[in-house]
Amino acid sequence: MPNNVEQYKLKSMSKADLKAHRTALNNLINEMNGIYVTGPMMDKYGEAKEWFAKAKEDLNDVISMKDTTSLEAVKQLRDYQSTMDTALFKLNEVNKRTAANAIFKKKVNAACEKGLAARDSLNDVIDTKMKPYTDKAKKVTDKKFGLFLQRRIQSKENNQTLTGGQPFNKTSPVGYTMTRTAVHSTTVGYLLSQGYTPEQIFDPTQLAEKKQEAFREVAAHMNGGTAEDQKWMAEVFVNGVGKIIDTVNEIGREITPEEANLQNKKFVDLVHLSSAWHDITQEMDRCKNEITSYVRDVKKEDPEVYWTDVNKKGLLTQIGQTFSEEASMAKEIMNPSKKLGYNLESLTRFIISNNHSVKTFFKLREENPDTPVCKLGSDNNYIAGSVLNENELMNSLKTQYGFSDLSADQRFGIVDHLLNSGELKNADYIGDKISGEKVVIHGIPSRNELLIAGAAYGENRDQMMASLAKNIDAAQTGVSFGSSEYNEAAKAVKALSEQLKDYGAKVKSKEITRNRDKVPVYKEMREKARIAEEKINKYLELKDSQGLLNGGASPKTQKRINVMKKALLEVKKSREMFEAKLVDMHTERAQGALQQKYIAERAIDDIALNAKGKNLTDEEKVRLSKGVAAASVCGDELSRLSKDPEAEPKTVQELVRHAERRVTSKPFKDTVKLMDRKDARNYVTSNKAFNEHFKANHDEFMKQVKKNAARAKGL
Repeated sequence: MPNNVEQYKLKSMSKADLKAHRTALNNLINEMNGIYVTGPMMDKYGEAKEWFAKAKEDLNDVISMKDTTSLEAVKQLRDYQSTMDTALFKLNEVNKRTAANAIFKKKVNAACEKGLAARDSLNDVIDTKMKPYTDKAKKVTDKKFGLFLQRRIQSKENNQTLTGGQPFNKTSPVGYTMTRTAVHSTTVGYLLSQGYTPEQIFDPTQLAEKKQEAFREVAAHMNGGTAEDQKWMAEVFVNGVGKIIDTVNEIGREITPEEANLQNKKFVDLVHLSSAWHDITQEMDRCKNEITSYVRDVKKEDPEVYWTDVNKKGLLTQIGQTFSEEASMAKEIMNPSKKLGYNLESLTRFIISNNHSVKTFFKLREENPDTPVCKLGSDNNYIAGSVLNENELMNSLKTQYGFSDLSADQRFGIVDHLLNSGELKNADYIGDKISGEKVVIHGIPSRNELLIAGAAYGENRDQMMASLAKNIDAAQTGVSFGSSEYNEAAKAVKALSEQLKDYGAKVKSKEITRNRDKVPVYKEMREKARIAEEKINKYLELKDSQGLLNGGASPKTQKRINVMKKALLEVKKSREMFEAKLVDMHTERAQGALQQKYIAERAIDDIALNAKGKNLTDEEKVRLSKGVAAASVCGDELSRLSKDPEAEPKTVQELVRHAERRVTSKPFKDTVKLMDRKDARNYVTSNKAFNEHFKANHDEFMKQVKKNAARAKGL
């Protein structure tokens, strides 16, 4: 890129550098206004100029901010970056399609280079600003994905080993996608077919020289595109994929459910091999004729059968992709300069789907002992069903969570909880959207529980409050006439600090583990925080009435005001945390009732729809009456809780006992008699009212859960 584009690059987020950047952008816009485009590209060029003008407006929005180095300014700068992307896309379209007028072409091309320099410089500035956050995000994701990401063949470490840190030609006359992972994945198969092990291939510290040699060889033949190059690629593809499939079948047959986690090398390598297989098959069409000839003439196999078989990929190839997406989504959420959107819901969906896919793999392996494990789950119905199920999961999670935005600490705390707390280890779903069965999630934290994790992230709350108590004392040192309002606020903060310290000790020693013990503690902590918040606000209102809250106070008074402002934020967080814990305990048991209701409903459908004869057997009648009793009891419980937020929820054991008593009541005995005269399917139809009642209760309950959560102010 010519040197004269340097002036268009943004140097930093200081107001002076942003203004200099605006001057350069304005010069570019003026230059573009002086280029007259005629013909079919005239309208397109007009659009490009409009988008550059819009980009200038977005840049002005950044410059007008009081603090141009803040996170909010970075968010605004991203809007400018996005607008520049569109502007450059429009301008590049014109550049590629304009007539071959040398002078005109040169001017448009120069504008493209200057715009690109301006846009690309934003990445460096934003990356520098966000480095503390990306470093922290890496620590969070590495707890779960460290081994998985390090052993990816395209990881930073492996890429360094394969390329020797040197750039390579990424152009291919026959269309291999060398700018992505084509060379890396093909090298995996090539090395595996030469007798090297997955451990040697995915470990970046092993076989550096051999890996570089193989990588360069693959890249050279993809660059070449000659008939000989294509024949060589065909042989490498067929033998490499064949060896990958054999290895996947071997490891996949031996691995146990206990080993199926991202801290286990065997499982990680199994997933990466499956991903390499998927990648390679995307490239094989580039030399389809050569592969067909090699399979027919050298391998002596039917090419039609071969192509069908090699593209019949199972669940394992999907799992590798979704684990990568889970890790990427986690990092995206922990970048507070980016909009949250529905990313938290997406991350939770990835976790649930990955859990479900792994469990399904082992279930299919057990049910199909003669099927190669690499083919398990490869039928189209299963894959189509997975897509439908995931859409249903996403819709459900949007309803259950629905976060609009979160602070940086909340983002880190919630992601850390989702990935590393172990709570989602058994998160899964039941049901199957493709068959019309309701998809129900279980094993995930409630919205309030995630907010608790977000509020508790960072320093321990007791340590934070103890530090504030010391600062409050220090602020009062040497003051002869401290106000009573300040003293009262200081006393309340110290009381809360001591209470938090005591709470932390009890949690550590496991003195409070039962719900009945937690409730009074949480209520007391909430009350202490509320009192402290009230006292601090009284002091700050006094200073506001004196005109000193936002300036004009003596240095000592200003010190006290500042420390109380900070104390107010932390006290509020403490109150919110314990308020959320109380709300969460209420909803936790209610979620248990909700889950029991779904289980009972499924039992009703299962018995009724699969009855062997017109009349139910005695065993079926007993089971069905128990299911109806359980479902109705749980429905009643949910209705009760939705009407009274302070009601003490029943435990699952209490609900079961209640259902057992209800089975013996006269209405249910009459229902059993009715079963003798109705076939199973008509029975289900006649009880649609039950299902409608349960669904109505469920919808009402979920609405009330959100209202209850809103009671925790600020959450």
